[in-house]
Amino acid sequence: MNVEHAPTEVTESRERHSFARVPRRWLLLARGTWLALVLLTLAIFFASLPVQLAQLQTPCAGAACAVSSSQLSAAQVGTLKGMGLSVGDYAGFTVALTLAIIAVCLAVSTVIVWRRSHDRMALLVAFMLVTFGPLNATSTLHASPSPWQVPNQCLFFLANALFVLVFCLFPSGRFVPHWMRWTIGVLLAGLIPTAFIAPLTLTTPLGWLVVLVFLGELATLVVVQVHR
Repeated sequence: MNVEHAPTEVTESRERHSFARVPRRWLLLARGTWLALVLLTLAIFFASLPVQLAQLQTPCAGAACAVSSSQLSAAQVGTLKGMGLSVGDYAGFTVALTLAIIAVCLAVSTVIVWRRSHDRMALLVAFMLVTFGPLNATSTLHASPSPWQVPNQCLFFLANALFVLVFCLFPSGRFVPHWMRWTIGVLLAGLIPTAFIAPLTLTTPLGWLVVLVFLGELATLVVVQVHR
């Protein structure tokens, strides 16, 4: 019985291996696209850095505090001063932490491209890491009048879209089960208003609805991963 099933198993293994590999003629293009994404991501981050620093040092008030993940409220600024720290110290620490995350993500992404760029799944993870590093910064400029607002929104959307795609395709690079490809559409549709229209808040029924749908989709992804 084992002998009869051996050819089939070998064939399936070869098919999975062939699917997982990036064709040689596309390998140079894939690496070039990765490099372009790295340069574009770093350019957007550093060009937006002065705006982010100013934002981090400006206390939020009212509804703005509900959508800002990094700005401090007046009460938090008072607590910070009570600890002997200034708003400038907080801004510097936040930017330093973001730079450290970016450096680690880029280092891992570079190693992946250097060693495993022929693997579709590994290459997709490398792309995700490039955009995931500055995610904390790109998600804080929704309400900023800066001309870099739209590029940051696009980068924020791309980072989340790649994260969802990696989660759906890991580890084989295929949608298993097949209906998981429709989950991608639902998740990406939910990301569009959050990235480009208005930050997600829990102060409205619509905000709660979007959060519940998103959590349901994430739970489905976790269950599918456990099944795999």
